[in-house]
Amino acid sequence: MPKQRFTSAVRPGASGVAAAEFALIAPVLIAMMLSVYDIGNAVWQRLLLQQALRAGGQYAMSFPTQTSGITQVITASLSGLTDVTVVPPAMSPPPGDGPPYYITLSASRPYAPFLLPLDTENVASYVVRVQ
Repeated sequence: MPKQRFTSAVRPGASGVAAAEFALIAPVLIAMMLSVYDIGNAVWQRLLLQQALRAGGQYAMSFPTQTSGITQVITASLSGLTDVTVVPPAMSPPPGDGPPYYITLSASRPYAPFLLPLDTENVASYVVRVQ
């Protein structure tokens, strides 16, 4: 019985084509995956900042004159993140003028992108209207 040779069904002698195609497309796929990681991580950090500012806003609605408590609530909500800068709450008009007035809360955190040239800082702000 003669020995049977197995060859490619597409083309005989095309054994290295798949490896060459993968070598060409692999850098593009890796760049796409790292870009998705960068965007996802930046959005996740910005959402954490916004959630912390909302918690501070809820505290501000209950205790509008205790600005140090507002800052403490925001920093406690951001306990998982480091290098966060919480700006002291700003009131407009000044508290002596009476309600309604607005309390502006803002926080920022530096962001080091892995691949994409994104913003180098995540900034979030929240405005509370107190009556």
